[in-house]
Amino acid sequence: LTFFIAIATVSAAAVVVGGGSDEQAESGVQLVATTPQVADLARRTARRMGLGPRVEEDVHSAGLLHEIGKIGFPDALLRKPVSTMNAEEIARYRRHTLNGEAALLPLGQLQHVARLVRSQHERIDGKGFPDGLSGNAVGLASQALSVASDYCAAQSGRMAEQHFSPAQALQLIRGGAGTRYEPEIVEAFELALTDEPEDKPR
Repeated sequence: LTFFIAIATVSAAAVVVGGGSDEQAESGVQLVATTPQVADLARRTARRMGLGPRVEEDVHSAGLLHEIGKIGFPDALLRKPVSTMNAEEIARYRRHTLNGEAALLPLGQLQHVARLVRSQHERIDGKGFPDGLSGNAVGLASQALSVASDYCAAQSGRMAEQHFSPAQALQLIRGGAGTRYEPEIVEAFELALTDEPEDKPR
């Protein structure tokens, strides 16, 4: 339990250590605010998929730490929706998965978590990054993290300039079935949304 509390603390600090201004801190807080929800939704999706307790906890930890690779990103990039980034910004943004994996790999207990952080933007149609994996090469645990992250990112305005409503975000996820995610992952995610959240705000 203490170990996972420490993970949550690290994830909360990770996105703000690179900056000192009030605006940078605010951007960091906005990113951090979604990580518990991502973590909880990813774990509930993994549970609905029957992936087992160990995978559920790995997915939950990866959800808490999935933004860690953005340490040191300038405030302007943290605030900018992905859909509005130029080529140079996209290239830097896409490195966050590799940066995150590199930060976590030295920690022996987080080897599996590090791999999930690396693969969080892979797609089953092969159009994801950083490795362009496709089909079964994109693990179900990675997809559980991806679907939860995308759902929250759509609502926070980090995916596009528009802030999606929960219903619109869910429709976006449904539209990714068969291209971004396996259809059974989308079905499990929809069921997970009906489950009681485990990480409730205090």
